[in-house]
Amino acid sequence: MTDARVVDDPGVAWRELCARLERVGATLDLVRLGDKQSRMPGQLSGGEQQRVALARALVNRPAVVLLDEPLAALDQQLRQQMHGELKTIQSQVGITFVCVTHHQEEALAYLREPGRLAVMPSIADNSPCVVYECMEAGIPFVATSGSGAEELIDPRSHADVLTAPDVKALAGKLEEVLRTGGRRARPRFAPQEILDGWTKWHRHLAAAASQPEA
Repeated sequence: MTDARVVDDPGVAWRELCARLERVGATLDLVRLGDKQSRMPGQLSGGEQQRVALARALVNRPAVVLLDEPLAALDQQLRQQMHGELKTIQSQVGITFVCVTHHQEEALAYLREPGRLAVMPSIADNSPCVVYECMEAGIPFVATSGSGAEELIDPRSHADVLTAPDVKALAGKLEEVLRTGGRRARPRFAPQEILDGWTKWHRHLAAAASQPEA
C-alpha cells in the first residue's frame, strides 16, 4: 500500500490489516493451531511445527503447494497422523498438493488415494520395479521412456503413460493428464512371467560375477 492511499483513506490500511489477520486466523484454525497463535516455534512440538510450515504455504491460497519431504523428520506415529491431516486439509481447501518423498510406504499410501498421479521424470525414477509396482497397485502414472520399463507396459497403454525424456514433452503430457485425467497402464506380461524373467536375469548376473577373470 502506498502512502498516498493511506492519506486518502486511512481506513483502507485498517481494513486490509483486519482482512489479513482474519485470513491468518482461519488458516491456523485449519491446521488446528488456532489456540496457539502466541507461541514461539521453540514452544511447539515437531508435528505442530510442520503444521506452521503448512499454514505459511496455505495462507495466501496459492494454486499449487509443493510439499518437499513433509513427514521426513517425524516419528512413525506422527507421520501417520500428519498424513491423515494432510489429506483432510487438501480436501477442505481444494488446492493441488505436489508431494515429494523418498519413503516407499508413504508414497504408496498417497498414491492409492483417488485423484493421485505418480510422476517419474527421469531414468532414475522410472525403473522397471517402480513402473510395475504402479501397474500392480492400479496407480495412474506418467513416466519418461528410455529406461526399459516401457517393455513391461502393454503397447496399447504407451501413449497414455509414456513421454519423451525431455522437459517440454513431460510438461505437455502432464498438462494433458491434468486436463483429461490420469490413466492406468496395463502390464504387458503376467506377474509370474515377470518374476521368472527377473529371477533368470539375476541368476545370470550372479553366475557371470562368480566367473574368474581371464
